Amino acid sequence: MNTKQQLGSIKVLRKIYNFVNRMRYHAGTKMWPTKGYDIWVFLQILLYKIKPSSLIEFGAGRSTNYLAEYALKNNAEFVSIEQNNNYVKKIKNGLTNSMLSDEFIHRVPIVNKHTWFDTSKLDKIIHFKPEFVLIDAPGGGLNRGLRNCKSGNAYIKNLISDAKIVIVDDTHREDVLEASKEFTDSRFSKISMCYNVWENQNNIITFYYLNEYREVVDKIVKFLEIENIIVNLQ
Repeated sequence: MNTKQQLGSIKVLRKIYNFVNRMRYHAGTKMWPTKGYDIWVFLQILLYKIKPSSLIEFGAGRSTNYLAEYALKNNAEFVSIEQNNNYVKKIKNGLTNSMLSDEFIHRVPIVNKHTWFDTSKLDKIIHFKPEFVLIDAPGGGLNRGLRNCKSGNAYIKNLISDAKIVIVDDTHREDVLEASKEFTDSRFSKISMCYNVWENQNNIITFYYLNEYREVVDKIVKFLEIENIIVNLQ
């Protein structure tokens, strides 16, 4: 086997390895990389300072534990929406093991692979206008669904009418960034942060917050000394 053939074989093996890993993530048998600790600390302090009374997240994960504990300790409403049944089971176990209620999380399927969550099912679960929304779904890890979808953008735009904080993960992706522009407006200021997930791959998460909280957010950033992970998104 010559050098060119060897390099070709290595590329094929890497593709197979990556595919198998993604299948394991989809099945919930392998841990999905998560955000840096500095971002989680920023989120916690933001919750502490702004004190939202109602929270919704689309796409469950490590954030679910943080938000569930906040909801429990502050008597806040909280709903977590997840499309992947394997993740739902895994996170329910995690919540129970952390002595938190597993009733916060709900599985809601995607209508089809080219659309968004089944809004008729969302309407049966969500009965309040949240002050805090975290959006990290649908799609990702071989899951179906689009982040920039007409029906999804319209649903989110209506949902966040009373929101104080809206967090959108994966805004390094053009489709996600464009979607966030569709449902946010001039009421919000924003701050975007960079974090590493895979080797040589940086992701961006964007925090939208009401303009009245600019001073609060500026003070948190200065206190945590995280200016180095802040990026400018147009």
